[in-house]
Amino acid sequence: MPANVFASCQPPRGIAGRVAALALALSLAAPGVVALARTDAPTEVVTLDQAVDLAVKGAALEVARIQLAGARLDFERAMADNLLSGSPLAEQVARNALRRAQHDFRESHFQVVSSVVGAYLGVLRAANGVRVAELQQRIAETALDAAQEKARAGMLGPLELEDARHAALKAQQDLAEARISLEEAVGQLAAALGYPETMPPVDALQLPQDLPRLPALDSDQAVATALSQSDLMIWHDEAVDIARKQLRQAQAEQAPPLDLQAREQAVRSAELQRRQARLDLERSVRIALARAATAARRLELAEAAVRLEQQRLEAVRQQQQAGLKTAQAVMQAEVASLQAHQSYLTAVQEYLTRLVELHRLLGEEPGLGPSTAEAMGAGATGEAGSTR
Repeated sequence: MPANVFASCQPPRGIAGRVAALALALSLAAPGVVALARTDAPTEVVTLDQAVDLAVKGAALEVARIQLAGARLDFERAMADNLLSGSPLAEQVARNALRRAQHDFRESHFQVVSSVVGAYLGVLRAANGVRVAELQQRIAETALDAAQEKARAGMLGPLELEDARHAALKAQQDLAEARISLEEAVGQLAAALGYPETMPPVDALQLPQDLPRLPALDSDQAVATALSQSDLMIWHDEAVDIARKQLRQAQAEQAPPLDLQAREQAVRSAELQRRQARLDLERSVRIALARAATAARRLELAEAAVRLEQQRLEAVRQQQQAGLKTAQAVMQAEVASLQAHQSYLTAVQEYLTRLVELHRLLGEEPGLGPSTAEAMGAGATGEAGSTR
């Protein structure tokens, strides 16, 4: 593990402005983990958007694509079986089944995006944690050296010296645990990416230059948008229509009373499921919008804290140059600055995660990586109508 894992942090400049460039250099080679290796040659930055693109177009969504391909085959088989009868209802049933499969794929798409966001930011946070632990170990070792000098001069008792030794050992243990956490975070990122067979050499992970904005919607507008664009609600509407047509068909064919009763119950069940889905969507949208707005405000506070700690660090460095502060005080200020960055990275992760979830509920694209249609591949849309 290289000593300088977290290379640098620049001050953020607003949610929609330029975000801090957070350089990450790793040297890991654990079995089953895609290593993010540091080399002397400069390497291309892998942004969060690029990482999402790699996961969505790669193995992370392969199972979902296979399942969708199976649903398409079922649809084509049903359409072929319906050629002789030409039943509009049978065609509608087949299209509705394919629409549900497309909805399930979209859910998998958003799950992959959220997983990559969490894992990508998790690596940055773990790398920052290693840097904090390294500084805290240096501080503890410096304090131990000073305590030993005082003890030799008879200025410090054995109890205070033992406290300093214990603090140094604890700092060493914290650093070891931070490095393990970093290795785990890299493994989680590899898993979120679908364990790609080939991965570009990465010396740096970087946040987006511009974080996506929060949609300018109030809760009622958000609910209206979600209801009009939700592919799940479209599926439920069609399921109710199919159940009613099947009931009318059974009535026209003078089906036995028990069959008619079963069809009536199917209609009632479809209507209740649609109602429940609508209420769930309305509630979820309102909560998601409120959480995203809260996360945006928390991100602004975290940015302000980073700026404050950086200003304080610069002041302490200037005081050191003037002979007013020690190197120990500078390291303490550096720790405080990095801890502020840790809170900032946590805030970015929460904001992006909440925003992706809001986009999912609104029936929109994730805002990171390719669209759902692009993730599905050629021939993804059209068979069941608009997938929105």
